[in-house]
Amino acid sequence: MKKLKQIISVLLCVVMAFGTSVAAYAQGTVNKIFVNPVYESILDEEDISEMLERAEAQSNENQNALSYSASTKSAVVYTSINSAAEYVRDRMVERQNNIVFSYKTTTGPSGINSLYRSIVNAATSEELSIGFADGDYLKWSWGGYSGNSIDYSVSNGEYTYNFDVEYAYYTTAEQEKQATAVFQSVYNELNLSAKTDYNKICEIYNYVCKTCDYYNEASGNGNKSQFTSYGAIVNHTAVCQGYATAIYRLCKMAGIKSRVITSTNHAWNIVKLGDYYYNVDATWDDSSRYSYDKSKVTDGVLWGDFINHTYFLKSESDFSGHPKEAEYTTEEFIKEYPISPVSYYFYKHNSGTQTHSVYCPVCDELINASEACTIKDGRCIYCTVSKVTGLATTARGSGGRTLTLSWKAVE
Repeated sequence: MKKLKQIISVLLCVVMAFGTSVAAYAQGTVNKIFVNPVYESILDEEDISEMLERAEAQSNENQNALSYSASTKSAVVYTSINSAAEYVRDRMVERQNNIVFSYKTTTGPSGINSLYRSIVNAATSEELSIGFADGDYLKWSWGGYSGNSIDYSVSNGEYTYNFDVEYAYYTTAEQEKQATAVFQSVYNELNLSAKTDYNKICEIYNYVCKTCDYYNEASGNGNKSQFTSYGAIVNHTAVCQGYATAIYRLCKMAGIKSRVITSTNHAWNIVKLGDYYYNVDATWDDSSRYSYDKSKVTDGVLWGDFINHTYFLKSESDFSGHPKEAEYTTEEFIKEYPISPVSYYFYKHNSGTQTHSVYCPVCDELINASEACTIKDGRCIYCTVSKVTGLATTARGSGGRTLTLSWKAVE
């Protein structure tokens, strides 16, 4: 059959927009800006345009810098969503700004909206995660993209599309390289490879809470790093996405299964311990979000720089104020990531003897019931729910291992 060659320029908003009809334009004339759907309430088209311009300017200043990557087209013509997504995933992990690839399908031009969306969604999905810097980490690492022109050819009922997409990231390749080095340093410092799963989670959680301060506009520098684990782990200031992606990456490095979970305006994690997942929210447990008297109490704890465990290893019923977005409440997701029906442990206080204990509902018993309380203003600063300081323990749960409490003051 005679091959019909058609060359058109399609505004890439059409390629990637959600629910927009296809339109054709003269080749290479108009670009359109898109915002990553997870950031639609935070960013707009002007923000994405500025991010792209900043990346290109940095590249012009230093041709050896890895802040802006030129186009490198794959020699492979992809024929499946996952194979194309794997290529896009790897380029995004490298922080390559211009991603160009070809895709062959029987899907006509009217279906390229959902086709490209499927590729991008798969590229940032947990299902195609193969390392520490993809999956949920990657999903929250880019702000949006700008579409250039595309062309396609059709032969024997099959379309070959040449996609050309320019991405705006929150971090540069050089910053990701720096973050990777810091993550490895933290992993080594915490000696996570030698710890039990419980202590791995606890050490990671306490480290992020202790070293990261909650970002606010008054203390910010105007860039977007506060949304990233780079902000949390390198700059030591971030919003909830930064806390959650830092914990996600450290947990993956430590062999702990984790996900980033979101509501319409917040992000936290679930982590797997034993047979179940538990909710953890380092942002809400980081006391740096609040203003406290920084005077030291008698046992050396810096009041106002303590680590809460109010939102640590919690069941759904003990994790109020965290309504999940729809994608995390589907039957499929719940089956894949079952949340424990009970929290991992909680605190009990004996006012008569001024002692406290930890109760583990998994084991249905009290543990270390004779720990002496440290009293401030008539309350134990450890076992009162809203004033729990960093807890270091030996693992407890599957296998019947013993839980031993020790209290760590945060200097």
